[in-house]
Amino acid sequence: MNIELRPYAESDLPMLEAWGGMAHCRAHMSRYLPRKFKTNTDEWRLYIITADGTAAGAVWIELHYDTVHYDLGIMIGDERMLGKGIGRSAVMQAVCAARKVFNYDAVYLNVRRDNERAIRCYTAVGFVIVDAFTRRYDDGTEVQGYRMELKVR
Repeated sequence: MNIELRPYAESDLPMLEAWGGMAHCRAHMSRYLPRKFKTNTDEWRLYIITADGTAAGAVWIELHYDTVHYDLGIMIGDERMLGKGIGRSAVMQAVCAARKVFNYDAVYLNVRRDNERAIRCYTAVGFVIVDAFTRRYDDGTEVQGYRMELKVR
């Protein structure tokens, strides 16, 4: 399977919103776009993941709130594409592509502890767990997660 990234286009937004609303994405993600998606395009790069030319998901790298770290997010929107190694390839490609724009030494991500498939993917790429956390939402829901890091230098 040929996995490629292409830059996000405005016409992709309805597809991303539809994927973000799907149960398999909602179960493992708190958001499906970069934090500053609507305000500051200089602080993120968003790519559409294609598998054999068909859109399969999205991956992004963005400047973290503290303006020192960069975070990665990924969503495989087409559920039929899960478990095929697409995420692994897309993460590696996104880290390399965004590094040409942002000069960073490491990329971070948060992953829910129950998302074993994603943890295996990130570990295979070289991410390591650097912290564990519990996030409490306004509705009282708690989510257990890991903070992972990939050193790129």
